[in-house]
Amino acid sequence: MGSGDFGRLFDFSEEFGSQAAECGHRSFVIMAGALDQMRVKARRLSYEGTFGVGYGICLYEIEGWDPQRDFLSQYEKKEKEAAQERRQLEDDYVRLARRTIETYVKTWM
Repeated sequence: MGSGDFGRLFDFSEEFGSQAAECGHRSFVIMAGALDQMRVKARRLSYEGTFGVGYGICLYEIEGWDPQRDFLSQYEKKEKEAAQERRQLEDDYVRLARRTIETYVKTWM
């Protein structure tokens, strides 16, 4: 968080988040969404972890727009590519089940 690389927040596995008790992760993800496409000056002020629990304190100053820091689009692209890879590995029964649910959701919801 001290580097302002908000895109890395989406790389945390569920297992890691559970083990870390997700202390401030969700708050940082929400903040990262609010600062998406913004150039920020990031500074880590403190990180205390003496008893196995860390308390990160960071300062973020907005310096303007930066379309290169479009973390949402980058994340969505990565997730779509992963979904396509999973679909390549589906057997016929899984494919039928997925398509049935997709059709229901697109048609009736």
